[in-house]
Amino acid sequence: MPRRWAGTTRVDVSRFSRQIVEDIPLAVTIWEQVQPDGGGARYTLCWGNQAASDLFGVDLVTRVGETPNEVLPQFARSWREKFGTRSLAGPGSLELETIVDDDLSHTFSVRVLSIDVGKIAVVAEDITEARRIQAELDATAKELEDLYERSPIGHYSLDADGVFLRINDTALGWLGYTRSELVGRRRFPDLLIPEGRAQFERQFPLFKERGFVDDLEFDLVRNDGSLLPVLVSSTVLHDERGGYLRSRSTMLDLRRRREAERLTQEAFEIVEERVAERTRALALINQELEREVLAHRDALEALEQSERQLHHAQKMEAVGRLAGGVAHDFNNMLSVIIAFTDMVLGDLPVDDPRHDDLSQVLSAANQATALTRQLLTFSRQQLANPEPIDVDETLSELEKMLGRLIGENIRLATHFSSGARVLADRSQIEQAIVNLVVNARDAMPRGGRLILETSWIELNESYAEDHYNVAPGDYVLIAVSDTGVGIEKELISRIFEPFFTTKEAGKGTGLGLSMVYANVKRAGGHIWVYSEEGRGTTFKIYLPVLPSVQVAARPKISHPEHRGARDQEAILLLEDEDLVRAAVSAILTRDGYRVITPASVAEALRIAREGEPFALILTDIVMPEYGGPEMVAMIHEHRPGVPVIFMSGYSDLASSEHGIPQGAVFLQKPVAPVELKRKVREVLDAALE
Repeated sequence: MPRRWAGTTRVDVSRFSRQIVEDIPLAVTIWEQVQPDGGGARYTLCWGNQAASDLFGVDLVTRVGETPNEVLPQFARSWREKFGTRSLAGPGSLELETIVDDDLSHTFSVRVLSIDVGKIAVVAEDITEARRIQAELDATAKELEDLYERSPIGHYSLDADGVFLRINDTALGWLGYTRSELVGRRRFPDLLIPEGRAQFERQFPLFKERGFVDDLEFDLVRNDGSLLPVLVSSTVLHDERGGYLRSRSTMLDLRRRREAERLTQEAFEIVEERVAERTRALALINQELEREVLAHRDALEALEQSERQLHHAQKMEAVGRLAGGVAHDFNNMLSVIIAFTDMVLGDLPVDDPRHDDLSQVLSAANQATALTRQLLTFSRQQLANPEPIDVDETLSELEKMLGRLIGENIRLATHFSSGARVLADRSQIEQAIVNLVVNARDAMPRGGRLILETSWIELNESYAEDHYNVAPGDYVLIAVSDTGVGIEKELISRIFEPFFTTKEAGKGTGLGLSMVYANVKRAGGHIWVYSEEGRGTTFKIYLPVLPSVQVAARPKISHPEHRGARDQEAILLLEDEDLVRAAVSAILTRDGYRVITPASVAEALRIAREGEPFALILTDIVMPEYGGPEMVAMIHEHRPGVPVIFMSGYSDLASSEHGIPQGAVFLQKPVAPVELKRKVREVLDAALE
């Protein structure tokens, strides 16, 4: 009975072991050593599990009795190339790189086990992906280590006793020590002057208990004996039980700040000494004292005025950058809305009940486009076309339209006598005057008088000193005066801010005066406002006079007719925003073009290198990896002469200083589908001529 039980157990264990080997995800094959005629040992296949068949793409059940060269020729060849005639049996794992049936190189971890007399088991695991991941992890770790060591900020760690555990190259360079001189050998307080050492010893236990400390100033003694002032911030890293493990600290080099403070203090001392000398001198003559005091008071007032003007200019500049960024992102969204709405409208019959609804959507999107262009103008990111213009002539041409704009209850008086030209965008100057006139009209609901006049004036040094960022010289003065309700004194400093308005809700965007401010600044001028409540307001625009030149004729824009076989024309579209790329691609595809949209820089270069035909490159200017101009330059290395159209939500990018060639074709987002199709056709037809 016991013997029969033991035999049954052995059979069950063998079956159980075979099932385990069959089910494991590792490739297992068993080979038997045979001795053919002529001598020399070789192996033939006895058995292999399903994982081995799947991995090598061979049905091993049908290959029993064959040699490794017959069953797995690539594997056997790679083994011979790396290990020669080395015996298969042996301890440990081996790594082998070979090619399987997918024609890709794979790396295997191979273990050879002797399982019986003349029999071996070969266990193989595909570790290709693991090696790739490990390589990426190693590269990332190296990059992080490099960032840590080369950071412009000093980094270090301390143990519970304040001994250096780690310190980066930046901090070592500041201190003049080697890593071996500090790490594991010196405490942080060893580098402090006596006062700092006492402070550290007093606060370090509290720091370990609290867990963090910010902005502590210390003077460290460098290796050459000089002092290094630093600003230290630290946090505590705890172990699993919440105990102190180590600190993680940063320090900033304060030498430049200390030097600046020293120079400032010296300047203050010099000023104080001079004031004291002047005071002693003025004490002798009371009249001279009073005169100097008044002069000093005037100087302080002028300084305060200059500071207010500077702060205002800085605030307007910051708001302008914010407005420009918002407008750029909104332009991308509007491009998608306008494009798809326009395409859907084109597919709907006019009598479809949805046609009017979509027309309202398209109208609202176009109005939003006008709003973003106002924001771009305010932020000075709207493309300008400066030219020499005659101010008096420009305003005279505008006068008739202004009369219709203000209505019959307001009398318009004009006096143009500047006789000068300025370098500016004519449309932006006209827009600025129209905005001021509209504001004046709204300030006189019961009627009144509006005066528009020009003159040639000279601003002297005294005026320039009293007004921030104004250079002395000859200017054209454009004055817009009304007899309206005036502006409250406390509001005057805010009237040029975007979205600030005193009008009722729904009666203004708050962008009118901010547009005036931006347009005047773009023309190199400045604007001041004078107002009293109940007595009216005067806006004065000063534009620098341009030396006598001929006013350039405005270029005529031609609109070439469509021609060419669109179904044979391909367009390479480079755009990082998915929705914008989809919208532009849909517009051009529906117009009969074949649109190529590479998913990466590498794919775009491959398309250009392999000669896939395309007749035009349509690219955004700003993209994450490479800018549009850089991409075009790389593509032109393989496909020289292919025409290009640049696009951007920022129109100031269309200039040579951003890498855009002089005279390049540029479209500002959001671009209407009809304008996009017209420009593409125009550029393609020009390339054919």
